[in-house]
Amino acid sequence: MSRKYVAVFLFLLAPVFAPAQITQELESIAERLSALRGDVSAGGKTPSGETKELTFSFPQEVIPHLAVGGAWSTSLTFVNLSLEAEAVFPIRFFTPQGTPWVVAPQRLAPGSVFNLRIPIGGSLTIELPSRTLDIKTGWAFVEHPLHGAVGGHAIFRDNGGPSRPIPFEAVVPLSTWTEGAAIEVGGIEARIFFLPFDNTRGFNTCLAFVNSSSFMDEGFGLIALTEAGNPISFPLDDGIFLLESSEQTSFCLRGRFPHLDGRRGSLVVFRLANSLWLSAFAFRFDPQGAFTTFFPMSPLL
Repeated sequence: MSRKYVAVFLFLLAPVFAPAQITQELESIAERLSALRGDVSAGGKTPSGETKELTFSFPQEVIPHLAVGGAWSTSLTFVNLSLEAEAVFPIRFFTPQGTPWVVAPQRLAPGSVFNLRIPIGGSLTIELPSRTLDIKTGWAFVEHPLHGAVGGHAIFRDNGGPSRPIPFEAVVPLSTWTEGAAIEVGGIEARIFFLPFDNTRGFNTCLAFVNSSSFMDEGFGLIALTEAGNPISFPLDDGIFLLESSEQTSFCLRGRFPHLDGRRGSLVVFRLANSLWLSAFAFRFDPQGAFTTFFPMSPLL
């Protein structure tokens, strides 16, 4: 059965981060995630009737969010890290709904899949300029070449406007297709990573998450912690997240989650141990428009 992603934050209500409370929450969360999670078969239909493609392969790296249009443009730079073989690999673009996203790079024909070739020690930049007034978002994944390795990053650029002619930029490196470290809490096996947030002094932290699997739904949850490590109270019903195969979600904390206004801390992102495909990053926006990147952090276990 086709489902839109269900976005739910998992927040603890008690003022102290007690292990017994975490265990109780994880047990109920694990049961709910197991019920929500399911496979999406090949040729599955999205709610809009579009067909999703089975494109998953190992290994891959992910750009969890892209923005093009309006004042926004994005450039992608790739480097062939091999000194012995040229790099031949595809990059695939997707909408937030997980369907192919046709982009129009400079000096290339529009498409959703581009087969790239980089000479030994060479590099390649793909420019995605703004061509529309509307902002379009999505994500991309990069399959590794059969020989050698590829590194890269995306540069997000807000070109400003009449009231602010100075552009702002931030860089996001290629992300792993599976963020987080494996842990066990109260007999529950899970994967966790951390994302900082800062909504003090008018800042606004915005996040992007993507399930890069083309055939599995992925559930995950968030716990918001203060700088002292105490949970920030939210209604429990705001609780559980599910992204269907190849789906992505992005949102800003300010306004949507008023309990985080004026606060700074970290988000614990966790999911069941058999939920592998999840990538993420965050931007912190200054009130004047400048922004910087927050990266996922995994514990060393």
